[in-house]
Amino acid sequence: MTGLKTALIILRNNYREVKMSWEQIVIFVVVLWAIVHTIIDMQVKKKVDDLAMKFEEHKH
Repeated sequence: MTGLKTALIILRNNYREVKMSWEQIVIFVVVLWAIVHTIIDMQVKKKVDDLAMKFEEHKH
């Protein structure tokens, strides 16, 4: 959640300076969430694949 808090603080500061519209803020948050979600999914998939490979090795 620290990254999300940081992103929201940046957005709040940018809103004061740039006057971002709510649509831009929503798009930014959604894109940020998608990037973080994709990175987490890739890490989880790698760990699951490693565990599956270890399981297959010990299955004999």
